[in-house]
Amino acid sequence: MRITRANARFQQWQALLGNRAKRQRAREFLVQGVRPISLLVEFGWPVHALIYDAERPLSNWAEQMPAATGGERVAMAPDLLRELGGKDEEIPELLALPVVRSSSHREVPAWVERLHAQGLPLTVVGTDENGTCDVADLDLAGPTLLVIGNETTGLSAGWRQACDTMARIPMAGSASSLNAASAATVVLYEAARQRRSRTA
Repeated sequence: MRITRANARFQQWQALLGNRAKRQRAREFLVQGVRPISLLVEFGWPVHALIYDAERPLSNWAEQMPAATGGERVAMAPDLLRELGGKDEEIPELLALPVVRSSSHREVPAWVERLHAQGLPLTVVGTDENGTCDVADLDLAGPTLLVIGNETTGLSAGWRQACDTMARIPMAGSASSLNAASAATVVLYEAARQRRSRTA
């Protein structure tokens, strides 16, 4: 396929690039660059299309990608490709870690129960400044579902009820809480640290 103007297909990709809600509804997203695309293939994500510059020769790596992914080859005019190359969205999609998106806490306990029935000892850990134990004291080396609340109001009562335990991140000084991204980073780092020490 060749795209030389901003047709409906191009506009669909442009909408996916700039709107997280549309990506979630469509269950599709755009990935740019050799390393991210290679990771996508490595972790078995389905690829619908491979978009490339219609006026430049393909590298050996790019030539191999259609066979590796089964994705449709789309030659795109360079000016249109530059429009899709924008990186306004500051948070990329997760490729190597499984992420669960749920519109309501009600779906989570049933999903966790199904995993428990299959023999997976999953622990649901929520974060809160008044949590019952420090995050470093929790066993995060096993399968863990991490629930991070809104930085203003924290987790709702429903989400708290869905958690097996509530963890706190020790803080010094006058700050009482971290923003959601920082809290997630701290807990994920601690989980990675524990898992590395178990395998060492």
